[in-house]
Amino acid sequence: MKLNPEQASAVNHIHTPLLVLAGAGSGKTRVITEKIKYLIEAQFYDPRAVYAVTFTNKAAKEMADRLAGTLGKEKGRKVKVSTFHTLGLSILKKHGKLLGLRKGFSIYDQKDTFQLMESLIEADSDTIRLALDRISMWKNDMRSLVSLREDAIDEYEQSLVELYERYQAQMLSYNAIDFDDLILLPMQLLRENIEVRSYWQKEIRYMLVDEYQDTNLCQYELVKLLIGNGKHLTVVGDDDQSIYAWRGARPENLHQLKVDFPTLTLVKLEQNYRSTGHILKAANHVISLNPHLYDKALWSNLGDGERIEIRDFKSAEAEAEYVATTIVHDAMLHGSQYSDYAVLYRGNHQSRIFEMALRMRGIPVKVVGGTSFFQQPEVKDLLSYLKLIMNPEDNPSLLRIINIPKREIGAVTLKKITEFATLHNLSLFETLEHPHLSSFIGKSGQKCAMFAKMIRELGKYEMNVETLFDKLTNAIGYDEYLREQSSSPKAFERKKNSVNALREWFAGESAPLGEILSHLTLISILENQNEEKEENAVTLMTLHSAKGLEFPYVFMVGLEEDILPHRNSIDNDMVEEERRLFYVGVTRARQKLDITYCRQRKRYGEWESCKVSRFLHELPEDNITWHKTGEAPSKEAMRENTTKTLAGLQAMLDTLER
Repeated sequence: MKLNPEQASAVNHIHTPLLVLAGAGSGKTRVITEKIKYLIEAQFYDPRAVYAVTFTNKAAKEMADRLAGTLGKEKGRKVKVSTFHTLGLSILKKHGKLLGLRKGFSIYDQKDTFQLMESLIEADSDTIRLALDRISMWKNDMRSLVSLREDAIDEYEQSLVELYERYQAQMLSYNAIDFDDLILLPMQLLRENIEVRSYWQKEIRYMLVDEYQDTNLCQYELVKLLIGNGKHLTVVGDDDQSIYAWRGARPENLHQLKVDFPTLTLVKLEQNYRSTGHILKAANHVISLNPHLYDKALWSNLGDGERIEIRDFKSAEAEAEYVATTIVHDAMLHGSQYSDYAVLYRGNHQSRIFEMALRMRGIPVKVVGGTSFFQQPEVKDLLSYLKLIMNPEDNPSLLRIINIPKREIGAVTLKKITEFATLHNLSLFETLEHPHLSSFIGKSGQKCAMFAKMIRELGKYEMNVETLFDKLTNAIGYDEYLREQSSSPKAFERKKNSVNALREWFAGESAPLGEILSHLTLISILENQNEEKEENAVTLMTLHSAKGLEFPYVFMVGLEEDILPHRNSIDNDMVEEERRLFYVGVTRARQKLDITYCRQRKRYGEWESCKVSRFLHELPEDNITWHKTGEAPSKEAMRENTTKTLAGLQAMLDTLER
């Protein structure tokens, strides 16, 4: 496909530093790869002197793959495509000894830094994480120990600064650096050592940086030092999609470019190749309420398409039911793949109820950026107990939970139980109940018998799932077990919430327990098979995780005050960033966008009223259809929907006949 005029202008411009303001779906990755091709084939740049920098390994791989397709494998492989952190590592490998790093230095991941901090202070895991987050923020903001000491306002701040100093000293003694050091240390080296700076400014003849609105202060300074006063720089970004302030991103870096590079040229990419008109007009209107240094408005040649639909529901359960049934109906009507659908939400904790509703309809689900509800250890524990209660011959479930909580029935005892079962031709559960087991395995035999008796007793309550659930968790002391297994009170609360959610879900299902468990097992098998092929599943993900992606059909759920915008953002005067997050969600949809919210939600066992998100009131009326509570669809709309459904079914039948 031919480049549009603005894309071509961005590709061919090399005489001054360039800012490409690239709106959502405007083809920015293509512009970057085409520009690299232009530099190498038309301007005769050495591919090894062209550096393309982005934020994630995934984005870097995608860019490298595209370059291999555009330039050919040999030339494409020579271009230095990397993340910021990989580039920083290259600088440290060559010059790290100037900072006291010895050859073969280690890079500590989150687990390593946590363990190091544990050795320095006695505190719970939440306190340690807060300290590490603060240190990370200081590094990203390039704060020196001297300035931190001067600015410490109380004893707590002073103790944190002292802890930072001890942390860095310990890292150096271990010949190790952390993830933030991969940017901070190269930046310091380039700033303080003219020879190193000169080396890298000669090494990099042209630099392209993607997602520039996501750079923090330290990354911005690193780019400046690598480029110097040169004109050989193209940065691509969109301040409207800057949604990572919580990890140090500064959209104002896009604006600072004009100050630091006075000859900066601006090219706007406003033609969107992804979404239809109603979606783009709504997105433009909402984001226009944020202050801008650079104005832009997305437009498309794809027609107006369908209006955005907004619906309210009496509860989270009703909201999830609507999403699940709509996907079933819509997929049938359009012959769509499940992978065409995405459910987007503000926080990972919101995924649970949608995952449950979809799974119970046999719809495969892919949970991105969080653990599937049914894969959480506490949920798997209790499901294994319930499966064993329903079917004592379920050996995998028995083996999972026979020592949860601990009953001193470990691996050695289990091996002996298996030998006894084989010797007497018994199932494992029958073996646990055998009167002579104790003579074979010793005192653990009594514990095995008690376990088996408990499972039999609990089986009497299978017709009342709520009672069974409560009897089970009390009998095994599961709350106390979770408390012991949790690294902090917050971790315990998260696990406890999952247990409560599982209980409520079972209580809300009308099917017998055995049928529900069998259905879940079948879905698990089918999804495991799916993973071996290209996954055809509905995607559940946070709005942050959805950035850079697109789907034909999108559901944005939980659009209420305190959720989106989030309460913390409201309290900290960061509503503008939440509006950008909403904008990102809207612009993920290609053809159809459904937005939902609840009138009330259950919090800590009590019903609370919810207030619709302010962002929904900011959507222009011409581009939305708001289905108010109690409004019945018109006869015309009902007839049209029925006609569409019948037409979809007929098309499916015609396909089968052929």
